[in-house]
Amino acid sequence: MRVEITTPEVTRALKIVRSIPGIRSATIFGQSIHALIEDHFDLDDLRGQLLQQGITVAEIRPLAPSLEDVFVELTYKNQANGASETEAHRA
Repeated sequence: MRVEITTPEVTRALKIVRSIPGIRSATIFGQSIHALIEDHFDLDDLRGQLLQQGITVAEIRPLAPSLEDVFVELTYKNQANGASETEAHRA
């Protein structure tokens, strides 16, 4: 799932967001951050983690998937499947 995180401290927040487990990628997009997150990820937990680091969060909202999102998701799944097959061949 892709989300948009709106905060007045975009650069500082980006560094923190990228270090949170469950966030696959994050980039600055204008005055916000676009992040690709695991499906099970809790958005309230994300807000809480940013607040704990002193980041004011104006909004966190889901974004409709783009063609790029679909490509990234398929690539991620393909890499995960390839790693599983490699492990199985080693056993």
